[in-house]
Amino acid sequence: MNLGSVLVLTCTLLVGTSWATKADQPPKPPCRPGFSESFYTVFVSRDLLRGQSILK
Repeated sequence: MNLGSVLVLTCTLLVGTSWATKADQPPKPPCRPGFSESFYTVFVSRDLLRGQSILK
């Protein structure tokens, strides 16, 4: 074998092993924008009418 073939074979093996290690890891869940908790308690003034925006 010549030096070029050895280099190509070595690079191919390195890339193959790096892909294999990533394939063994469980996938991360997708990021969701917004709040980190699933529910919140909010106290709203009685003066706020139904349908009005809470934020001003």
